[in-house]
Amino acid sequence: MTVAAVSIGSWEPGISTVHDMLSDEERAHYASLGVAAEMSAHLFDAEGRRVGRDLGERCITVEADRLRRVPEVVAIAGGLRKAATIDAVLRSGLVTSLVTDTAAADYLLNETGTAPRPALDRADPDD
Repeated sequence: MTVAAVSIGSWEPGISTVHDMLSDEERAHYASLGVAAEMSAHLFDAEGRRVGRDLGERCITVEADRLRRVPEVVAIAGGLRKAATIDAVLRSGLVTSLVTDTAAADYLLNETGTAPRPALDRADPDD
């Protein structure tokens, strides 16, 4: 695999299909872990750290370590409502390119401040 296209989901009802498929108990569990975003059944906190790693075991997905080895990982997400979610996933180091709209791009460029750029060296913030 040389290119992967993924979507970024906000961790809220009606926006994330993963969130909506879980039971109330499971959602409460993941919320207690600080889940802020999801991508390909991987859950992230606001700093881009993967949390709730057991979810990937119950879904068809590409493991994070394998995704990190894909030369080009293109994430697709937009809208001001998802901007902070996009930021969380970008901090994970799994994504190399982003397709988005001006609302999300403006937020990411102007509101997030300086942050580590893990995608440049594909660093895992968990390490």
